[in-house]
Amino acid sequence: MKKLIALLFVLVLATVSYAYFAAVGQFSVTNSNTTVPVRFTNVTFQVREATILGNKSPRVINTGDVYIGPVSGDDSQTFVIAPGQEVILRAGDGGVNLREWFLDVTVANDGLTIIWR
Repeated sequence: MKKLIALLFVLVLATVSYAYFAAVGQFSVTNSNTTVPVRFTNVTFQVREATILGNKSPRVINTGDVYIGPVSGDDSQTFVIAPGQEVILRAGDGGVNLREWFLDVTVANDGLTIIWR
């Protein structure tokens, strides 16, 4: 009986872990133009939380600082992210739409790696 209970516990735990990890993903965005900010994504993308890394790809750190913000004009983004730095963006009950956020770079082809859930 103890073995059956232990097996059921492991199965429930595995199911819960799978459900948690199924709602996690990542993508990278780069910008080749230092005077025109780009959207994080071109589609509506609601998330509860996003970890934003100052990396142009998962294993390549940026050369210069990048700026992010919910406005599209050049030099209008207010949050600076240094090369390799990590910033966590958390949303309230409605989530945050990553399509409404923009990336401005000081060095062409720098970018962000975004891990979302």
